[in-house]
Amino acid sequence: MIRKLPFCIAFALATSANAQPPTEPVSGEATIPLTYVGSNARVSLGVNDDGDVLGEILAILGKTDESAWLGELWLGQGGAGGVQLGYNRLRGTADSDKASVWKFFAAGDQNMFKDRKATLGLGWERNDLFFSGYVSHATSSTRLVDTRLLSDTTTLSGSDANGAYTQTQTIETLIRSFEHPYENGVGLRLGSYFDEPLLRVRGGFDYEKGKFGSSQTTLSLGIDKLFR
Repeated sequence: MIRKLPFCIAFALATSANAQPPTEPVSGEATIPLTYVGSNARVSLGVNDDGDVLGEILAILGKTDESAWLGELWLGQGGAGGVQLGYNRLRGTADSDKASVWKFFAAGDQNMFKDRKATLGLGWERNDLFFSGYVSHATSSTRLVDTRLLSDTTTLSGSDANGAYTQTQTIETLIRSFEHPYENGVGLRLGSYFDEPLLRVRGGFDYEKGKFGSSQTTLSLGIDKLFR
C-alpha cells in the first residue's frame, strides 16, 4: 500500500507545531503544483500527466504551550489517499535540554485499487534523538483482478464390443486471481541528530504478513545533510 508515510509527515508537521513563532503566510504563483504555506497550515495542489488531481492539507487543529492536535488529508494518483489525526504532548519545559515530545496518531489510507488499511502509532522525540512505531491492519476485502478460461481438447480413440470409436474430450478450467492487502503490519523508526556535522541518520524496519504464508520485510537507512 501506499502510505508508510504517516510518521514522516506527522513528525514534519509536529516540528512546525513546536518551532519558532509563525511568520507571515507565503503563497506561490498560480502554477501547477500550487502550494500555500501559512502559520498553522499547508495546502498543496497539483495535476499529473494522467489528469489526476493530487494534493494534501496539513493543519494544526489546536494547540497550547504543552500540546497540539494535528490533521492531515491527502489525495494521490487514481483515487489513492488518506486521512490522519495526530496528538503531540510536550514533556518537560521547552527550554530544557531534556525536553521531549510524545506523539500519537491514527490514520486510514487506500491505494488506487481501493485496498485500505488502518494504522495506529506513537513516537517520541527530543533534541537529538527520535523513535516511533506503528501497527496496521487491512480493512478492505479480497479484490478480483483477473479471470481466465483455459480449454484443453484431446481426442480419445479405441475399441469396444461395438467396434472402433473416436471421441473428443474438452476440459475447461476457470481460473480467478484475487489480491488482498497484507493482513497485519508493524514498523519501527529510529534516528539521531548530530549538531556539529549537521547530519540526521535514520533507519527503519517494516514487516507485513498476509494469508497463505505471504509476508514481506523492508529495511531502510537514510542520511540527511543540512547546510547552515
